[in-house]
Amino acid sequence: ELKAFIQQVNDQPDHQLFLTTLFNLTDHKSTEYKSYSSILTWLNEYYHKPIFSFWKTKVREHLVLAAYGPSEEEQGRAAAEMGNHILQGREIKHRFITPQNGRYYISQKQLDKFALEIPATYLLSDDAVFH
Repeated sequence: ELKAFIQQVNDQPDHQLFLTTLFNLTDHKSTEYKSYSSILTWLNEYYHKPIFSFWKTKVREHLVLAAYGPSEEEQGRAAAEMGNHILQGREIKHRFITPQNGRYYISQKQLDKFALEIPATYLLSDDAVFH
């Protein structure tokens, strides 16, 4: 079913694919298991447009074009704060991190694959990290 969907949307000029949390898939017609990375690898082969995600690791693996999110430092600080609250028996106010100073994470291989260029202002910015 995924293959049919991808074939259908490949021809739609305004269609974009943004992946959020996707852990695994199991085909209901068989017992075949598909991991997140294998799905992204498959999508890279058959989906003819850039893929976006919020998982920076998938940018580093060159499976998606770009992601946006907090730095590892900001995530670590927030995780430590949550951990301290738990250890002290205090309530955690926020369970999810909304980036205050997010960065763009961009795959150079994906830029090259789709013949895309980033404006020079982003190339010089601390807000963009290229892999």
